[in-house]
Amino acid sequence: MPAALLRAVLLAPLVVAACGDRDGDTGASEVPEADADTDADTDSDTDADTDADTDSDTDADTDSDTDADTDADADYDMTGMTPGVEPHACTRTAADLGIESRFSVTESEGFYVFETDEVPDHDLGDFPNGDNPYTVTAQGSTFQARITPTGDQTEGGSWPMGIALNGVTFDPSAALYWNDDRGSGWEYAALSGAELLGFDCNYAHVNPAGAYHYHGFPERYLEVLGGDGSEMVFFGYAADGYPIYGRYGHTDPDDASSEIVVLRSSYQLKTGEREGEDAPPGEHDGTFVEDYEYIEGKGDLDDCNGRTGLTPDFGETYHYVITDTWPYIPRCLKARAHSSWYGDTPS
Repeated sequence: MPAALLRAVLLAPLVVAACGDRDGDTGASEVPEADADTDADTDSDTDADTDADTDSDTDADTDSDTDADTDADADYDMTGMTPGVEPHACTRTAADLGIESRFSVTESEGFYVFETDEVPDHDLGDFPNGDNPYTVTAQGSTFQARITPTGDQTEGGSWPMGIALNGVTFDPSAALYWNDDRGSGWEYAALSGAELLGFDCNYAHVNPAGAYHYHGFPERYLEVLGGDGSEMVFFGYAADGYPIYGRYGHTDPDDASSEIVVLRSSYQLKTGEREGEDAPPGEHDGTFVEDYEYIEGKGDLDDCNGRTGLTPDFGETYHYVITDTWPYIPRCLKARAHSSWYGDTPS
């Protein structure tokens, strides 16, 4: 178990969370198939010439590298890739609310067991606020994930895809749909700004049950972990058991001595008008999840916002990355999610 987890605190009461549709609509959620086994990465002239050649070569190489980096950045289209919401300031702490951040992880019979109150250990926004009427409350939730991930890729639904080391969950979906119709095929992107949901500076808010959770990159959480861009930062665990990292990674995922950079997703906005008889009017502008498409090789990460490579905590393994750009939080998992994340009867 990574050393980062030794900071786990007192266990919360064991209450299994209901995780489907945690934010909005309470209709039936997309749910992976149930787990069959659990629900049981010279002379003066020569010197002068040599120095001149060396300087010239070095300058040329540096200029070439800089030009290549600039070209790479120029080729990465950022249109619609960042949050469209203006977050509320983070001015409160859990102590101000009279509650504590409690989280622990243990291992049992091939599974991680996460027990959490889903309360952050960093500054958060003022809840309730004008766009979010809910109060942060301790949850007493329990989740599980396989220590050795197995099974087929899991497409995300209206449930968390993972958990941070402070016990706050990562939720890609706000479960809000065009014309309030899940069957429309058009889901509002949580951070688009089309629906004002009261996000704070961590792009987090509170659901009707009182659970605080992340929809985007949690900057205050990164600060708590000491992330300064000099190394990879272990953020938590995904519902399938693979680790989650925050923002940073090596330019060469297989070389731990290569430069640390901000990793980029491989998604972009589709072009043109939305199509379909019942499609929302207008161009693909990032209002809806379906406005985006995955372009293999555009960025550093795959369709699930992850990649295989060396990590400081687990060696070489597949791992997910929470990014500053869409989709921010992975919307699919490379292995099977444990049923504790979505429940037998999502609600």
